[in-house]
Amino acid sequence: MISSFAAHRMGENVVALFAKMEISGIKPDSVTFIALLSVCSRECLVDQGWNYFNSTTRIYGITPSLEHFTCMVSIMGAAGLLGEALEFVRQMPFKPDACGWGTFLQACKTHSDPVIGKRAANVLFEIEPRDASDYILMSNIYSSVGFLDSAKGLRSSIKDHQLMTIKQWSFINVDHKIHSFKGGKNSHTSLEDIIDVGEVGW
Repeated sequence: MISSFAAHRMGENVVALFAKMEISGIKPDSVTFIALLSVCSRECLVDQGWNYFNSTTRIYGITPSLEHFTCMVSIMGAAGLLGEALEFVRQMPFKPDACGWGTFLQACKTHSDPVIGKRAANVLFEIEPRDASDYILMSNIYSSVGFLDSAKGLRSSIKDHQLMTIKQWSFINVDHKIHSFKGGKNSHTSLEDIIDVGEVGW
């Protein structure tokens, strides 16, 4: 239920339900804390996030996973604590993956910090050398602060190296058959029928 509340951005419900769990003596699991930390990230609740994060081990005996550490990066990044977030990434007991560095780079975009953002982007360029989205994100950071030549240089790199963006997929199950849809593509065999149904629904 906590995860459902978190998924629907019902932060107050998440915090309230967790408090009831503690009073009732119900032990939370690692997934519970991912939901709690996600809420703290969206609401910029840095102190509350640290309290939850530290309690995983100190109170509940749960060893934080990479996902928990990434949530903390997101919390600090959302609050604009980019220096602290970068140091936290460097000291993690896990090797940060593309998700962690991508989360950090997104925070740099939110707060228009090309200096720290470049550090994250350079790591992502090594981890995901064929993914253009990291270049685009860093280019947007440069553009937001007026570094137009740097932004143009990254855009040119995308073309020169023929990089690709990773498309998003959606799936639905209709009459026990899985239908897939790829972002930016109009290749589904029943596309016209789907559009007709959508127009009728509207």
